Amino acid sequence: NAAPIISESTSDTWVDCYRYGHDFVFEFQAFVDDMDGVQDVDYVEVSFYNLLTGYTDGVLSMSWEGDGFWGGWIEEGNNNSLYCGDLYDVTFYAEDRMGGTDQMHFEWAAL
Repeated sequence: NAAPIISESTSDTWVDCYRYGHDFVFEFQAFVDDMDGVQDVDYVEVSFYNLLTGYTDGVLSMSWEGDGFWGGWIEEGNNNSLYCGDLYDVTFYAEDRMGGTDQMHFEWAAL
């Protein structure tokens, strides 16, 4: 069993925050490859560790979107402490059905 691999390309795996109507929305996407096929990927999530406060502001499950892409979105402050003006250590995490894992993270300013 080969572990899943999260793409480190910024065109495949990214986070964004933008105004949508009257709200701010966090949108995120990850490309996850698994030699054993997409059906082997058990789940993918993203977490936001706030570098300004020292707290995790959100851990969010991602949904399968097709062709290896997982994604999702959430409104700022909707059952989370996410704020579009903060600095985050963003971590993407993937796990397959046999317990193989991969993660990648980067610092991101949500402006």
